[in-house]
Amino acid sequence: MFRSQEPGPEAESVYLKIVQLLLKNGADANVEGGDHGTALQVASSRGFIRIVQLLLERGADIVGGNHGTALQAASASGHLETDKLLFRKGARVNIAGVLHSTALKAASAEGYSTKSQLREPPALGLYPEIVRLLLSNGANVDDEEGLYGTALQAACAIGCLKIAELLLENGADVDSEGGVFGAVLQAASAGGRTADTGALYRSEDSKSAFQRRAYTTAPPPPPAPRQGPPRHTPESYAAHRAASHAAKNRAVMYYALAVIVMAGGATYAAVPLYRAFCAATGFAGTPMVGTGRFDPARLIPVEVDGKDGVRRIRVHFNADKADTLKWEFKAQQKFVDVLPGETSLAFYRAQNNGDTDVVGIATYNVTPDRIAPYFSKVECFCFEEQKLLAGEEVDMPLLFFIDRDMLDDPACRNVDDVVLSYTFFRARRNHQGHLEPDADVNVVQQSLGFGEYENIPAKTGIEAGMGQKLV
Repeated sequence: MFRSQEPGPEAESVYLKIVQLLLKNGADANVEGGDHGTALQVASSRGFIRIVQLLLERGADIVGGNHGTALQAASASGHLETDKLLFRKGARVNIAGVLHSTALKAASAEGYSTKSQLREPPALGLYPEIVRLLLSNGANVDDEEGLYGTALQAACAIGCLKIAELLLENGADVDSEGGVFGAVLQAASAGGRTADTGALYRSEDSKSAFQRRAYTTAPPPPPAPRQGPPRHTPESYAAHRAASHAAKNRAVMYYALAVIVMAGGATYAAVPLYRAFCAATGFAGTPMVGTGRFDPARLIPVEVDGKDGVRRIRVHFNADKADTLKWEFKAQQKFVDVLPGETSLAFYRAQNNGDTDVVGIATYNVTPDRIAPYFSKVECFCFEEQKLLAGEEVDMPLLFFIDRDMLDDPACRNVDDVVLSYTFFRARRNHQGHLEPDADVNVVQQSLGFGEYENIPAKTGIEAGMGQKLV
């Protein structure tokens, strides 16, 4: 790719001055053109280490270029010191290029300057040291992309015995497939490189054909040439990579769709789940209605004992309705005094003053909200369809108790008064066919106690307020 007769040190000094002059006059260190890629790649391929140093100082991209990288160029041309400099400047060893794919395969494939005949070991030059340097810096020894497949296939195809042995020592897979030769043994056999074939047979890493035949000094003849076109071509590699990218894009799209669906489902279920959470924990002033609290042993009222702080708690009853509902709704009693663990029965009365039958639905909450986890209702009419005929009047029972555990909660130590509020709305059916209040969502949330609620005032304040709200 970059091979030519290389100038000596004196010529490098001249070229260095020319490069300095061009850069001083505003030349772009990363411009590309022709068959040589960038200036950094050309300098790396010639081993001009001082020019490489200068270009890097002037902002040359160490991994850029359409023809590969500077590290690949230096490795393919056998310049060990240039490789070391590039590594010190942050070169990345496994970036793929256009011909040899990686620097390791470039060094492995270019171990001989000709592919027609074997050369003597001295002709290897610094290529084995370059391969060793690349491996020590994390080069992927089994990367299969590119024309020659793996580095081992490239070394065997060109006839680089020493590099092939070095790659095998570093765990190269002798059964790897890829490139124009298909497999490592085919790459070595295609060029008549019997010495390389013998090295592969001596490898202890072989897990297939090499275990089925004992090694001898005279390896078996190379296989007959395969019929038809090579199994791997640049076009097939391009199609394979396009299919791989498409599969990855589909996977990302599926994950994104799954996240969107889950987020939409969580948003849709947020309101009912929040209500269920409040009902289970008493959060936001929602009275507890779980049947587990109705164990007979828990429904025994505690004895009044002033020393232990046991006292009766006054429960006030509040009744409200939406303006669009032509009903009269009120509590039959203003309050009751109960002991923790004592069941109590109260009644609300509703009357339809309209000329048509109306279906209503009630919401509720309890104040102060810290008593809600202990306020349990055995029977009530909330969140149920209440249909009143025109002019009909009904009494609605409410059976409740305050759990004895409130006596052990320091937050409830000074709670003497509780307000239980019911609000009736005209009912409607949502898109799922379930009944819900026919009112603005903020109004409904406020009636449930999810708005800005405060602790109820002292007794005098409650009694004064109840005179305004209670009927």
